[in-house]
Amino acid sequence: MSPARGHSRISDSHRLRVRRAKTAYKHKRSSKGILAKLIFVLCSVFFVISIWKLFNSWQNSQWITGTRLTIVVASDNPKVYSYNPQAEKLVVFEIPDNTQIETSRGYGQWFAGSLWKLGEQEKLRGELLRESVQKSLGLPIDGWIEERGEALFAPRKLGVMSALFEALTTTRIKSNLTFFDRLHLLMKVGIVGISARREMDLTATGVLKKEKLGDGAAGFSVIPDKAKLAFEGLRDDLVFAEEKKVVIVNASKKSGLANDVGQIATVLGIRIIGAQTSSEKINECEVRGGKSELKSLSARRLIRIFDCNEVNVKAESPQDLELWLGENFAKKF
Repeated sequence: MSPARGHSRISDSHRLRVRRAKTAYKHKRSSKGILAKLIFVLCSVFFVISIWKLFNSWQNSQWITGTRLTIVVASDNPKVYSYNPQAEKLVVFEIPDNTQIETSRGYGQWFAGSLWKLGEQEKLRGELLRESVQKSLGLPIDGWIEERGEALFAPRKLGVMSALFEALTTTRIKSNLTFFDRLHLLMKVGIVGISARREMDLTATGVLKKEKLGDGAAGFSVIPDKAKLAFEGLRDDLVFAEEKKVVIVNASKKSGLANDVGQIATVLGIRIIGAQTSSEKINECEVRGGKSELKSLSARRLIRIFDCNEVNVKAESPQDLELWLGENFAKKF
């Protein structure tokens, strides 16, 4: 073999290796480019989802800034925390687990300590507990949270970053409270001092009476008249200051419904000036009023507490708003 031909074969081999190296480099660069694009797309999707979740959390917040917030905690003996941001005070009371509660949604009489499990079983989560305590005590309840969430009400001063971290760690705790609700609780309720925290004893105030129940077991029953007096101090000061006059219209066939709903609305701070019946067929709960009236805190609080629809129809004088109660609402109440 001549030196020229040998040199040619070596050159060809070298060129082949160079070509393969260039191809491999191009593939590597191409793979890196695809990976970078994939990471960018995933990060963008994650960012958009996070922003959407934050917006949704803010939009569906249970707490209207500045208003009183009352939450029931699903402990063995359910606890109710009622925070007044105007006075920066917190009222707490416990409902013994063997307190007989008239449930919402037609489940009959149940012990307070069993309502959480019943709600879970019926796929209603803590809503059954919230609605039933609200109905039996005649007290507006904004939200519910499982037992682990009681830490949100602990006295402690947190900075913004610490509160953000704590709020994020509680997102797995079952509740109807949004991320922003939890964040506000941590920052506002945490700084309420011991002297501004008042524990209410429901037996001492006469709200609960110890007696033998229908099955012969010892327990507690709710005394409505005593509850009405005891919870007057838990009204929403901002709602009360608006002095909105409301007429309740019972469009269902359930007698006494307007009276029971009116009790809750009165504790909220609404001025109930009358109750009527109507043959108009509606299914749910409706808050009716003019556009400006529907923007009031009174209307917004009624809508959230009773899960009502808002209807833009100017109410007849002298009332500012009308609270209409339909057939489906009556079944759920």
